[in-house]
Amino acid sequence: VDVSGPAWPPDRATRDTAVSTFDANLVVVAGAGTGKTSLLVERLLVALGSGRVEVDAFAAITFTQKAAGEMRERLAEGLSRLHALTSSADAALDPARAADRARVRLRGDGVRDALVAARSLAALSRLDRATVETIHTFCASLLRAHPVEAGLDPAFEVDRGDRFALLLDEAWEAFVADELGPNGERGALWETVLERIPLATAAEVARGLAAFGVPAAALEPPFGALDARIVLRGTVEEIRASLQAAKSEPVPPTPTAVRAIDALDAAFGILLDAGIDRFREHVTTHDDLASRVPRTGAVGRTETQRAALRDALRFANRLLRVDDDALSRVVEAVAPFAGLAREALLRAGFVGFDGLLVLARDLLRDHPGVREALKRRYRMLLVDEFQDTDPLQYDIVLLLGEVDGGAARDPYAARLEPGRLFVVGDPKQSIYRFRGADYAAFARAVRRMLDEGGRPLDLVANFRSVREVVEPINRLFEPGPAGTWAESAAQPRYAAIAPTREGGDGPRVEVWTVSDDGGLSADERREREGRAIAAEIARLAESADGPRFGGVTILLRAFSNLTAYLRALRERGIPYVVDGGRGFRERPEVAHLVATLRALACPSDEAALLAFLRSPAGGCSDVDLARYRDGGGRWSRRHDVDPAEHPRIAAAFRVLLDLERAGCDLPVDALVRRTLARTGLEVLGAAAFEGSQRVVNLRKIAAAAAAMARDGRLSLLDLLDHLDDGIGADVESESPLADERTDAVRVLTIHKAKGLENDVVIVPDLARGEGRSDDGPVRVLRLPDGRLVPALSAGGAVNLARVVHDREEREHERAEELRLLYVAMTRARERVVVVAGDARGRAPWLDALAPWGYAVRTPPPDGAVLDPGVLHRLVGADTAAGPH
Repeated sequence: VDVSGPAWPPDRATRDTAVSTFDANLVVVAGAGTGKTSLLVERLLVALGSGRVEVDAFAAITFTQKAAGEMRERLAEGLSRLHALTSSADAALDPARAADRARVRLRGDGVRDALVAARSLAALSRLDRATVETIHTFCASLLRAHPVEAGLDPAFEVDRGDRFALLLDEAWEAFVADELGPNGERGALWETVLERIPLATAAEVARGLAAFGVPAAALEPPFGALDARIVLRGTVEEIRASLQAAKSEPVPPTPTAVRAIDALDAAFGILLDAGIDRFREHVTTHDDLASRVPRTGAVGRTETQRAALRDALRFANRLLRVDDDALSRVVEAVAPFAGLAREALLRAGFVGFDGLLVLARDLLRDHPGVREALKRRYRMLLVDEFQDTDPLQYDIVLLLGEVDGGAARDPYAARLEPGRLFVVGDPKQSIYRFRGADYAAFARAVRRMLDEGGRPLDLVANFRSVREVVEPINRLFEPGPAGTWAESAAQPRYAAIAPTREGGDGPRVEVWTVSDDGGLSADERREREGRAIAAEIARLAESADGPRFGGVTILLRAFSNLTAYLRALRERGIPYVVDGGRGFRERPEVAHLVATLRALACPSDEAALLAFLRSPAGGCSDVDLARYRDGGGRWSRRHDVDPAEHPRIAAAFRVLLDLERAGCDLPVDALVRRTLARTGLEVLGAAAFEGSQRVVNLRKIAAAAAAMARDGRLSLLDLLDHLDDGIGADVESESPLADERTDAVRVLTIHKAKGLENDVVIVPDLARGEGRSDDGPVRVLRLPDGRLVPALSAGGAVNLARVVHDREEREHERAEELRLLYVAMTRARERVVVVAGDARGRAPWLDALAPWGYAVRTPPPDGAVLDPGVLHRLVGADTAAGPH
């Protein structure tokens, strides 16, 4: 394709604007597979080649370290290519490459090749000065550059949570001893608190409030007291409207349902007029509500009536648990601890991930001189994956995007410098709410940029998937009578993506229904799904034109039901690699390495020593161990062992002694690497079944050790404790997959698949029920005016902020469930398979298939075409989908 020819791709004009406009802030919404990273690199090449910015005068912020590394690598390749193109008059152009498109753009703008060549070479030679990093790394750099203003030790280390957890445990014991001891001055307050909740629950609230994400103002009176008549008005009016709509349906509700609707409507009216205390009094004394509300049982002739009543009753029941006074007293009692704990962490020279964001935002907000210097340095700020940025990061971006000379304390009052900000994202792919991403906050930040003269741009040309994949996905999610995707405060509008690739040989999107011959349990259904998937992958691998094993990816909503799918792959002998997962700590190769390290760190730990000896690292059989024990041998590596009588045990003890001597001179992370080499665990793992997966897991521990022990402050025992608490619980870790050349099926969560793609993508477990919110004691509610207040749940009581928070959270979670399905389906280049089955309750993903004409209770016949381009297949317990 001639890059100077006709308008291709279909959004070419938008792309030209995105890479060449430097006099306005740009908000680019980049749909799935539209090449946003390439666009970011092209814009930087144009900016550098035109002389608009120097290599050390921009900051490119990415979501993950992997993305930062990829962008830096692609920028280096682009600069090298741009230099080569502008140094040769007859260089052939490739429009698929960012540097080639940048060269055409620069020449069209009249920039001489000689200048571009010189600038690109200079930028390449100084690329190490470029700021291309994650937001946390960026914030850490800001804080280290201005430690006095930030109130930090300039040599602080980033805490992954382990240090803070230990500090909180130690500090809480001391705090309680002071508060409840004979010299405590707040005994009356604590007596009131402990009448309502146990001390252990108060400790959970204290730990939650100590997080840096809870604003310091929330730890001061009046502790975020809210007026139900104000904060609940919108929600209550919505519930009342639903009740009246249910009452007015063509099929009239039962008399019992009518009485319940009228009673609830009256109660909610009292709530809005007189407040929550009068509401509680009314509900608990009303004949029709006093017994019904606690049960939250719904009556009605239609599902709409039952759903409206169920929602209203649950909300009323939640309101009965509100006790703002009691929870305010809890906050008052533990607030001093929260403040002291934060200060103690900073004094110890550590800052957590949430602390990096809070302290960087505060530094920019409270020190105009520092902000001004940073604005002079960073003339351009580019932010990738803007939809997955949390509200604190939006504050940082807006403060740095301010006009020179500005000093607004409120980020949303800052006047923005035209052309300084370039943000790229796709709200349809916002799936990281559990990490703080907030679509409402995204919409607010974008609105602020547009209000300040910014320009919205939509990238729609999809280069990843064939047309036969893209078009059914568009029809599934576009707004329509089925209502799968509806724009709301929690959901962006759906913008269709435009395919640029042709497949041309029949349906590429399939819905499989696992046959249910008598009411399968969820586990049985997943077992059948796993066997059907494994059979299909085996068939594909055997076919002449099928993809390699590495061309198939299985995407799961979560790893809590991973076993059923992996077992089926093992039974078929299909190699696979799993990225992340709760079972990581129980993996045999991980257990073997940890046992070896623990035997090394704790000479008196006989269990660890036995585990090492029985592992491939020790190489001893149970017969060897029994003979050694019966001969009076002691379980100590310092015990003299006759190598002639017990050769394997003697050799294993020598391994430990060699490693012990090496450990005297090596930092902990180097000792871990030495252990892998000396024991041969990595080589042995590679030779075993699932060898790729085993090697990945062992290297993950080595990488984690390097990250945690780099400062030299941790002992091997500290490291092992942190591995138990950290990696074992790190479900969505950032460890890389195996080398892309490894021919193995990829199994990962949808969250890990962000930015990845593959030829065939299989999404099982669509019959999975709704997810449940984390019911931790402390959350933070953002009010419409921007204030943050603690939302608390403790001892069976909640505060009003928690009621509002949880209601909003549920709405956002349901919207995100649909976005997760969209992300999963749009990872496929050639073929998508989604696997359905009979659900035992509400299954949002099954409901989402309605626009394709799919209903799980009455699935179409095998081989039927649903929506044009979507093929339905019935699969049994031991059969694949068959030929295509």
